[in-house]
Amino acid sequence: MNPGETKATQEGQNFSPDLVKKALDVFFETIQSALLEKRRVEIRRFGIFSLCTRPARKARNPGTGETVFIPERTYLQFKMGKQLQSDINQSK
Repeated sequence: MNPGETKATQEGQNFSPDLVKKALDVFFETIQSALLEKRRVEIRRFGIFSLCTRPARKARNPGTGETVFIPERTYLQFKMGKQLQSDINQSK
């Protein structure tokens, strides 16, 4: 977390910058540990973080025409919550 984000989170509150930084670090570490355990993370009115797997496949290198093998991959998926989607659409 950079100092600008910590300061923006602290504005209008009576929290010390160190307390804000620690709280946000714990929050993100909790999300990360849940994802590493392959659990989905739901934050109400914000969205859902989950891990998905792309199967292994064959692909073609467009430069050489050579067939290459792409191994199975795990990726992070985020599905926006209805409230966040609504807020974003109204802000346009």
